[in-house]
Amino acid sequence: MREFYKASRQPVGRVAIRRRMNEDLYLNFAQMQDDKAVIQAYVFPLVCWIWAGGIVLIFGTLVALVPSKIKLQYARTEVVGITKKHVPVEQ
Repeated sequence: MREFYKASRQPVGRVAIRRRMNEDLYLNFAQMQDDKAVIQAYVFPLVCWIWAGGIVLIFGTLVALVPSKIKLQYARTEVVGITKKHVPVEQ
């Protein structure tokens, strides 16, 4: 379907979209040629899963940013003894 805008004096095509879990189908009326309609069809596979993956990524980031309620305690280290620097014996 084409819409004609009077202000810009140009026709604009509307795209029909069919969304499924495995693919998206886009149909566009391109033009009339010799009394026949030219329709462009585009198939984009797995678009829905790209959006789902983005939502999972955002949710995981938000979960990772929530501060932990458990305070972490690290093991203490102590210096037990100081060793003397080894001096080679001259012969």
